[in-house]
Amino acid sequence: MKAFTLIEIVFVLLVISFIITAIFLISLNLSNYNVFVVLEIGKQGEVDLTLQEIENELKSMVYSKNGSYPLEIATSNEIVFYKDFENDGIPEKVRYFVEVDNFRKQVFLFNSTTLNYESLPVIDRIFVKNLSTPTVFKYFDKNFQETSIIADIRIIKVNLAAVFKFPNKIYENYIIAVPRNLKEK
Repeated sequence: MKAFTLIEIVFVLLVISFIITAIFLISLNLSNYNVFVVLEIGKQGEVDLTLQEIENELKSMVYSKNGSYPLEIATSNEIVFYKDFENDGIPEKVRYFVEVDNFRKQVFLFNSTTLNYESLPVIDRIFVKNLSTPTVFKYFDKNFQETSIIADIRIIKVNLAAVFKFPNKIYENYIIAVPRNLKEK
């Protein structure tokens, strides 16, 4: 009669447990890699969608309801302009700015009683977290010379770079917008 000895059974169980452990570690490693890839694609999408939205809004800026120039503030980390989101003839005031390491957007409504824009935003949201861009906005005149004079601005470059926490990596992209309603002097 043939039978397995105790040592043979223990050896087979040991080999099977090594194989199962190896398969488990490989699948764990692959799932961690998948999480990192998903997070990376998510951060890239966050930056790209933000840039696309800003570009569309900058291209369609208009004069404010109280007659202010379409571009109110233009600094390296903040831009304020007017856009008619609802196509009702009453533009909203839009503010994009950097707050610590977050890129934010605020939208303010026009108050027809005070004939001014409200001080509290109706939209206030963070678009990109873990921002690593020292200068988000750059402004250029009609000759493609960098300028800080609001009346001379004809081209706006928006540059966003975000840091991934795992792995420590930076994704950067930019757009160049040419607003339609910025008039010559």
